[in-house]
Amino acid sequence: MQRRIGPRAGDEIGRRTVDARTRFDVSAAPIEPLPAAIEEELLRIGQEAITNAARHAGAAAINVTLQQDADSVRLHVSDDGRGFDVDGLWSAASGHYGLTGMQERAARAGGKLTVTSSSNGTQVEAIVPCRRRRA
Repeated sequence: MQRRIGPRAGDEIGRRTVDARTRFDVSAAPIEPLPAAIEEELLRIGQEAITNAARHAGAAAINVTLQQDADSVRLHVSDDGRGFDVDGLWSAASGHYGLTGMQERAARAGGKLTVTSSSNGTQVEAIVPCRRRRA
């Protein structure tokens, strides 16, 4: 089975999305295979978060971290851009659907999405449950 998430996927998204002037780093600890549907949801959340940071934040740096602990997988995308009003963009009435789409994807994977933003940058974190196999 081909892995959907991991350092290669993050690097590929960054290569296609992030301007050469923006520092882009991916750190992915080894994770156990996840169901394909969950991997797909995490990949698309990461893709949307990276794309938003690259297109709208004016960031000098974008960092992606993927890690697994005993009970969950955590995807964290951060940037040092100008930030935005998170509350103003959660509603579909704003005409922006990226945050809502990421939140729906996290929920479909059984997890949750947290977004924080300030004038110092934005943090997007998706945490989805999964159990590590015991050796």
